[in-house]
Amino acid sequence: MTAYLVFHRHEFLSSTTALLAAGIMFVGLLPAVHWVMRRPDQRPRFPLMALAGVYYSIFYGGSVFLIGIMWYEDLVRLYFYYQSPPIYIDEKSIFAAFCGVTLMVSVYYLSSRYISRVLPVLKFVTNPNVNAIKLLSWTLIVGRLVHHLVPFISNMPTVGSFIVPAGTAGMVVLYAMWRRKMLAPFEAGILLLIAFPVVLTMTVATGFLSPIIVLAVLIIFAEAWMAKRLPWKSIVAVPVIFLLVYPVISQVRNVIWAPGNTQTAIEKVTLSAIIILGFYGLELGTPVKSYGVEPGSLRSFSGVVTRISHQLLLSRVIQTTPHDVPYWGGETYVPLISKLVPRAVWAEKPEERFGNEFGRRYGLLNPDERQMSVNLPWMPEMFANFGWLGLLVGMSAIGLLMAMLETFFVSPRAGLLEGAIGMSIVSPLFMQESNFSLMVGNIPLIALTIWLYYRFGHRILVRLLP
Repeated sequence: MTAYLVFHRHEFLSSTTALLAAGIMFVGLLPAVHWVMRRPDQRPRFPLMALAGVYYSIFYGGSVFLIGIMWYEDLVRLYFYYQSPPIYIDEKSIFAAFCGVTLMVSVYYLSSRYISRVLPVLKFVTNPNVNAIKLLSWTLIVGRLVHHLVPFISNMPTVGSFIVPAGTAGMVVLYAMWRRKMLAPFEAGILLLIAFPVVLTMTVATGFLSPIIVLAVLIIFAEAWMAKRLPWKSIVAVPVIFLLVYPVISQVRNVIWAPGNTQTAIEKVTLSAIIILGFYGLELGTPVKSYGVEPGSLRSFSGVVTRISHQLLLSRVIQTTPHDVPYWGGETYVPLISKLVPRAVWAEKPEERFGNEFGRRYGLLNPDERQMSVNLPWMPEMFANFGWLGLLVGMSAIGLLMAMLETFFVSPRAGLLEGAIGMSIVSPLFMQESNFSLMVGNIPLIALTIWLYYRFGHRILVRLLP
């Protein structure tokens, strides 16, 4: 496979660039291969490092071999967002990515054994009362459903920042209890036939694909943990569905994101399905006038290749920083401090909008564009702030962080309650495609709040329940 990719590379890619990209794919996949080969009882409850490695393998390695799909003959250049100057992948930037991924994986493995000995495993209660845990989890699920369905509640950002991840944790806890035959049939029916479908519908109705992927991956590996085997059909289905949906995602968003759209979530999901199926020739409603591309054509995949081409983002950052664009100097990490303060306490806490600033700063968006955003992944963010030192030290620190998160939240020693909640908290971190503070900043507060909720809620309920 490596030889085929290197010898059939796009003419833009040198042999050195292709070999380094193949190296990124190889190194990135090592944790996943290792995780699969381990005994089920020795695996972390959620394969955080393994999935992060897959992310880097695809977004920084595999995407390099697909850039030909973004080549427009009439423009004589790659079409990458609104970028008009030439954008390309050079040997220096792909070497930086290779070094970063190699350091992350190496530090993870060098530190994992020691960290697993010295870092405690998350613990909520010593002797969990099944009825108390169920009641606490159901309360979180109801809270999330109310947040989705009641506009007044859904417009409260402080509530949403807690109840959405907490509600997800409650669902995973009850799912694990169902798989262990700890739920009554009517409880399982409510969970599987009402709670899960409502949450999935509300998530799909947003038009964002990343939350859908994260939710699907979370459910898949919760099942893998319970069944002690990998559901390969589901694992394959997620990227296949993504590839089928993405060519028409812009048409879907143009409709469901239209100003003044008052459709319900079910109506938005139904309309989205009609648009997607219409693209593939299955007319179930009013068709879209023009999709612009033919299903299955290479051009139809230009959007998804753009979406996963984080190596191009890193190349752009390295090629222009600091001589054209000055270093950020840690500015994008400052919100990590304010994230520790709930918005309920600090109502005027500033919102993070680095995606739009990043796009304009590096010429990926028009200078006057104020709405569209470009993802700022962790590796480009490190270089944009501190250059080579930031990237090399930062990726080493990410390897250490992955080892710590796996030990504390999803260790093989974690119990049912701790493992279910832990995987709910850390699962979004495998797709490291948005700036660090946006993805990680809320985790300490969310983890602490959920811990307090279950810890003291359990103490109170065991005294009240029979």
